[in-house]
Amino acid sequence: MAVGGLSVGLASGIDIDSMISKMMSIEKRPIYALQADIQEIENYQKVYGSFAPLITDLENAAGELSEDNLNKVLVDNDNAKAITVVAESDALVGSHDMMVHQLATAHRLASQGWQDADTSPISSGTGTFTVQIGVDGEQVSVDITTETTLNDLAKAINAEEGDMTASVVSDGTVGNAYRLVLTSNETGEDNTVIVSSNPTDLNFTSNQIEEAVAHDDNSMAYTGNVTSSGTYTGTSSKTYQVEILTGGAADVATYKVSTDGGMTWDDNGGSGYVAASVATAIGGNTEGVDIAFTDSGTLTAGDRFYVDATTPTLQEAKNAVFELDGILQTRASNEIEDALEGITLTLNIADDEEDLHFEVKREAQPVIDKLNNFLESYNELVSGIREHQTYDPESDEEAGILLGDGTANLILSQLRTELFAPAEGVEGNLQTLFDIGVTMDENGALKLESSELEELLEEKRSEVIRVLASSTYSANSQITVTNRPDEIEAGNYAVNITQPATKGEAWATAAQADTLAQDENIFFSYTTGANDDDPTYVNFSVSLLTGDDLRDVVNRLNSAFKTEEVRLQAYNDSGTLAIEATDYGSDLKFSFQSNITTGANTSRIGTGIIEGQGQDIEGTIGGKISTGVGATLIVDEETGDSLADLKIEYTGSSTGSVGSISVTEGADTRFENLVAFINDGDESVLGARNSSLADQIESIQDSIQRKEARLEKVEERYRAQFAAMEEALSVINQQGDFLIQQLALL
Repeated sequence: MAVGGLSVGLASGIDIDSMISKMMSIEKRPIYALQADIQEIENYQKVYGSFAPLITDLENAAGELSEDNLNKVLVDNDNAKAITVVAESDALVGSHDMMVHQLATAHRLASQGWQDADTSPISSGTGTFTVQIGVDGEQVSVDITTETTLNDLAKAINAEEGDMTASVVSDGTVGNAYRLVLTSNETGEDNTVIVSSNPTDLNFTSNQIEEAVAHDDNSMAYTGNVTSSGTYTGTSSKTYQVEILTGGAADVATYKVSTDGGMTWDDNGGSGYVAASVATAIGGNTEGVDIAFTDSGTLTAGDRFYVDATTPTLQEAKNAVFELDGILQTRASNEIEDALEGITLTLNIADDEEDLHFEVKREAQPVIDKLNNFLESYNELVSGIREHQTYDPESDEEAGILLGDGTANLILSQLRTELFAPAEGVEGNLQTLFDIGVTMDENGALKLESSELEELLEEKRSEVIRVLASSTYSANSQITVTNRPDEIEAGNYAVNITQPATKGEAWATAAQADTLAQDENIFFSYTTGANDDDPTYVNFSVSLLTGDDLRDVVNRLNSAFKTEEVRLQAYNDSGTLAIEATDYGSDLKFSFQSNITTGANTSRIGTGIIEGQGQDIEGTIGGKISTGVGATLIVDEETGDSLADLKIEYTGSSTGSVGSISVTEGADTRFENLVAFINDGDESVLGARNSSLADQIESIQDSIQRKEARLEKVEERYRAQFAAMEEALSVINQQGDFLIQQLALL
């Protein structure tokens, strides 16, 4: 600020603003030094920040070295249209030949034709329509009234969400075009549609010949009736289309016939068939379908008539039939998961004359590609750090900002340590990356000798994979690891079982040898929280009907279990009703009883309460105290051990030592852990370093603010001093002027 509002002193003539500015610039030199310190720290932050994408690339590349990725199999399939082959990572390699003789099909059952879909009732009375899939399938029952239509019945069946789908299909014929079609949701010869109770006028059991119908466009010259009759012996539904060739009265006129919608015609070699007044086989067919024309009026050429002959079975329930490597096999489904370990076959086309071939193999190239990607990511990270550590004493360039930097050196040191570290828990001669073809040049860059790795994969694939990928496995197929703790150490951990898990089971008091003599109600109580302080129970009842045999009882119970969404299943155990929980463990508990005393012609359940409750697994893993929940054994977290929260599922029934779990740690886990150590969170190497740098910047900025506040007062003092000087000079100048005036008067 200028003295007295002026930037130049009036008394002294000095440029005061310029003078103070230069003086303050000298005063601010410590602040400039602190700002330079901040700039240097920010340069560190920028360099460290440039490592983030490189570290992420390394983490991703390490993750790609997982066992599942490296063990992926390839499938060469000569005819993917005929069969689809999907192989899991545990599939056995090999070459296979196949021929598909027959595809599995779903049973499709249909009623005879009906006049409409949503107007005419299908029953003159009331009752229950019951349908199921297979002899042991769950029953779907819906109520029928005198107002129920085809659409109503189809919707009611589908609303039950059973094992079948109901639909109403129009076949486009002139007469009764609408048919209720019931289709099994599952393929296979055992999954037939069974209608066990049918109070409607729909026919699902026998072939039908429907009434003959005249076309709407026929001439009006014929006033007689056309009738159909006979017993249809055909195996598929068809429509006989009759068209008059030469007109005339009955027994004179002739006709031709088509059973493929008019695409082809049978005209009896051009002579036509006589439109007889007595029942005669249509067109000379041998399937039992007759037609008769009453003698009334004149049939005109072009007049058409239709006779529908229907069969209930639109599509048979069939198993898939195929040969695999010369072995003839059948399955209920076209999707086959158990023919080859780890391989799912889907049959798409059946052809007795086509030989199919596919090969399942594991190639070296995917492993080579993923390891090369990892080595490239490693090299780029190391190179990215080292480019900031350069120093050339003969060059004028400044040394790299990270030369001698402890953080950068620590990262490089840890990278080298993990690079040379052997896989843990792995036996054999292959231990490190350098044992499987990785080399290092004089500059520290990594390179893969692909031919060496390819040869090793051919000879010792599993050993190579375990150098690269961590794994947790057991030789006992009944032991499955369901959770691997992050902190678990490599090694072998024995599994010792003192109590195998069981499912709750209960049986009726005796075999049910006869059908029920009266209706019977079974009352159930069910909970999945039996070990809770205050368990919640689901209570429901199932009605058994007079005349039910054991199969009916099982079906009614399983249908109710599905409706109530309880995890129970009923089955026939050598003539005795048995009910079993579908889950292991003691949390699931159920009980049941009948309202009828046990005896002949009853379910043999009786009025006493019958209970079922499973047991939880008990045992240890690696000698550590473990908690059992169902079939799952969990190492207690209180152990404070690296095994804490390790979970396995054991579905066997043996006790004692049942096997062990092998835990290995390969390059994938080691480098993923290293990345977390370097750059995951505030406590990581870079996290702590960046936090420290941020604290330094904040501290310096606080110091700058304090200095700037002090310098404001310094500047005020300077200006005050200059103001005082100007005032003093002004007084002196005034005194001088006065003296000069006085001297001039002498």
